[in-house]
Amino acid sequence: MKHALIVGGAGMLSNVSLWILDKGYHVSIIARNPRRIKNLIERTD
Repeated sequence: MKHALIVGGAGMLSNVSLWILDKGYHVSIIARNPRRIKNLIERTD
């Protein structure tokens, strides 16, 4: 499995994070804002 580490992936890069996820990568995201991470996780359901 391919893996991507995205720094700041819950803010301006959130759409990129979801795109990479759709391409079959296992995605790990580092972010400062817990609310944005929660919102991004909800978008994956």
